Amino acid sequence: MSSSRASTPPRDDDDDPLSDVFGAMAQSSPIAPPRADKRPHSSLDNGEENNDNNDGSTSPTPLTVNGNISAAATRYTERKRLKPDQKVEVDTFLYDSASVREVKLLVNLMVVQNQIEKIITATAPWQPSPDLLKNIQNYAAAVLLSSKIRTYKGAGPTNIIIEILKQHRFDLPAGIEHNPADFSKVIGAAQEALTQKRSKFKKLIIHSLKPHNHKSVENAAKADQLNIFQLTTLFVDGTRCSVNVPVCARVALMRKVYLKEPGQKFWDIVDENLVKIRKRAGGDSKQIIRAFRHILNADQNSHGVKDYALDDETVDGFQQEVDDVIDANLADAASTA
Repeated sequence: MSSSRASTPPRDDDDDPLSDVFGAMAQSSPIAPPRADKRPHSSLDNGEENNDNNDGSTSPTPLTVNGNISAAATRYTERKRLKPDQKVEVDTFLYDSASVREVKLLVNLMVVQNQIEKIITATAPWQPSPDLLKNIQNYAAAVLLSSKIRTYKGAGPTNIIIEILKQHRFDLPAGIEHNPADFSKVIGAAQEALTQKRSKFKKLIIHSLKPHNHKSVENAAKADQLNIFQLTTLFVDGTRCSVNVPVCARVALMRKVYLKEPGQKFWDIVDENLVKIRKRAGGDSKQIIRAFRHILNADQNSHGVKDYALDDETVDGFQQEVDDVIDANLADAASTA
C-alpha cells in the first residue's frame, strides 16, 4: 500500500551557506588567517612617505626649540665664558631628545668624577701647618706648667692637648678625628711638643744649679744658683704662661727631685711624688696646697738669693683655660670610673 504523503527529499549540506563554517569547526586545529600582503611602494601616492621600519617603530621627529630659550642659552654660555666648542655642544643639547640628554649628563658626570679622582690622587698628604704646631707648642707648655696636672709623662698630657685642639679646632680639617692616618700626625705633634718641653725644662734645672759651668760635677754655691723666680721665668719664656706661685711651686718640685734623681728616671720620679702627695692628702685640696707651699719655701731657702716676692696667687687667663680643661677631664674620668 502506497503512502498518501509525498516523501521529503534528503537535505543537501552543500547547499547550506554555512557548510564551509561547519567544515572548519570539524577540523582539529584552527586555520591561521591568510597573511595580508604589504602594500607595494609603487602603490603609494605621490608625496606620501613610508615611515614604517622593520620593527614597526617610527623614526624620531626632530625637537622644536623655542627661540627665546635658545637665545637665553646663548647669552648664558657667553656670560659663563664657555669655549666655542662648548657653546656648540650646548646648542646641540637643546635639540637632543630626553634620552640622549640623560646619557650626555651621565657621561659628563663621569668625566667630572675622573677629574676629581686625579686631583685627589695628586694632592700631597696632609701635614700639620706651622700655625697649628705653634699652638700645640704653646699649649704643651701650659699643660706641663699647670698646677692641676697629675702626671708629666704618659697619655694624660697628650689627651689634654688633643681635647683643647678639638675645642678650638684652629686649622684642623673637618672630620680629621675619623681619619686615623692624619689624626695620628696631630697626636704625634702633641707628643713631640711635650717631649721637647720636658727636655728643655730639665736642662733649665741643670742650668739653675750650674749657671756658669754645666759640665761641673758639683753644683754652684747657693748664692750663685738661680732663685726660683729666675728659674720659673726661664720656664715660661717664649710661652703664653706667666710666673705665679702655683707654677713656681711645681718648678720647685722638679728641682727637688732632680737633686736626688738626675738620670733618665727623673720625670718618672716626679710623677711618683705627685701620686704620693695626692694619696697622702686624701683628696683634700688644702693639704695639697700646703704641701707645695712647703716645697716652694724650701727651694727659696736653698737656691739663689731671695731678692724677690712671690705673692701672686692669680693664674692668667690662658693658664686658667688649660686648668679648666684638666679639671673637666678629671671630672669625666671620676664619673666613669
